[in-house]
Amino acid sequence: MNSAEVITACENVCRDFNWLGSFSDWGPALMASATALLIAFRAYPRQKEEDRKLQIGLEQRRAYETLVKQFTETKLAFVDMKFEDLASLRGHLSETIKARRKLQVQINAATVLMHAEILPFVRECYQSTSDILKKIAEELVSIAQEAGPGGKIEKKDLSDRCKLVVDDAVVEFDKAIEKLVNEIRVRAYSLDMLKLE
Repeated sequence: MNSAEVITACENVCRDFNWLGSFSDWGPALMASATALLIAFRAYPRQKEEDRKLQIGLEQRRAYETLVKQFTETKLAFVDMKFEDLASLRGHLSETIKARRKLQVQINAATVLMHAEILPFVRECYQSTSDILKKIAEELVSIAQEAGPGGKIEKKDLSDRCKLVVDDAVVEFDKAIEKLVNEIRVRAYSLDMLKLE
């Protein structure tokens, strides 16, 4: 066998697959175009939807954080109430009612983003603020009735009795806030329940 007749394996492969030579010119461009089309029609819309869900989740968590802060501020307005005399009590009640109105505005704004499962806990917390105000009013009426018409309301009665009513009601308010916080932890953050001390 002479050397001219001997075909090397490399030459044989090159001869059999010579059509691949032109593929190397247009093949990578075709692959890149196909990949770009796949991304444009399948992956990009899916990613945009995921981004939208993440944005909504972020806005929900911000709304919940603001709401919990506002509930806490309202609770502290009740805790900070002084029952020295009727005039100062009126001022403290006025401040508390302002905090409660601000809370109501915040609740209404947050309901747009709120999980439906969290809404009953928000209502329970808000109802606690109404209960505290109602209990204060009932106690003040009771004290006024005991003093009689034109009777003087003793500072000690006002302070001791009203403070006791508020303190007991605030404990219930705290429990309602704790339930709300736990529900938010579960729904918005997928965290376990937290026992607040």
